[in-house]
Amino acid sequence: MLVYWRAPSICYLELKMSDQINKERAADGAADAIAVTVIIAIVVTAMYVWLSGMPS
Repeated sequence: MLVYWRAPSICYLELKMSDQINKERAADGAADAIAVTVIIAIVVTAMYVWLSGMPS
């Protein structure tokens, strides 16, 4: 009987920890997406400035 009552709490704890890990991964993914977007914007802006200064 004791095992029966412990099992749901263990499953709940594992589910809670799994949700926390998924939220952390989602936050990491959002930060990575923002970082990549900023890097691409810097490269595109640098190329625009460099090419606009060239004689036509």
